[in-house]
Formats: sequence, C-alpha cells, structure tokens
Amino acid sequence: MKKKKIKFIASVAYMAFIFYLSSIPNLKEPYVPFDPYKLSLHFAEYAVLGSLLYGLFKNSLGEIFVGVIYGISDEIHQRFVPGRFCDPLDALADSLGVIAGWFFYLYLIRKFSRNSLIGRWVRF
Repeated sequence: MKKKKIKFIASVAYMAFIFYLSSIPNLKEPYVPFDPYKLSLHFAEYAVLGSLLYGLFKNSLGEIFVGVIYGISDEIHQRFVPGRFCDPLDALADSLGVIAGWFFYLYLIRKFSRNSLIGRWVRF
C-alpha cells in the first residue's frame, strides 16, 4: 500500500476517533471557561492530527486548513452533545495544535532525511 493511502486512512480513522470522543456526554463536570489542562489536551490531540495530515496534499496550506476546519466543526458538533460546550478557546487550541503538529512532522522529515542513518531505516 502506498504511503499516502496509509496516511489518509490513518488521518480519517483518527478524525473518527476524535468525533467519537466528542460525542460522549459530559454531565458530571461543570463548564470552566479557561482550563489550561483541557486546552493542553486539545492542543496535543490536534497536534497528532496535524502530523498525520502532513504530506496528504500538494499544498501544505490545504493540510493545515483541513485540520483547522475539522477542529472548528468538532467544537460546533459538541454544542449538540449533552453536557458539552462549543468553546472558541478549544477551537483555538485545536488550530494551534494542528499547526504545531504539522511543523513538528516537517522538522522530523528534515532532521531524519534519506541522507541520515535513521532516515534510511525510518521512511517518513
């Protein structure tokens, strides 16, 4: 199977996983407008998505755009789930996570290129 096809399947599967997590009602915890722990979880969750999206499109802005739009749509989706809220700060953390994950993956590619010893073993 080609690398792009595997990355596409992994990206879609991860997006489905995020959707599943967002669909779980949260009836026990009260809404806190600014929770650094929650924001860091959103950032990390979408940083993984940003790294998975790297290399899927010919235009890198397209990859970032898809991740950011998905994060915003996920927050809108949470508005309709009992006990969940549509929070603009969460959407911002999602967007920043996508961008950070994309750049982190780019850094890994440059660091472990084909010319390096590790890059010969691990094909990004």
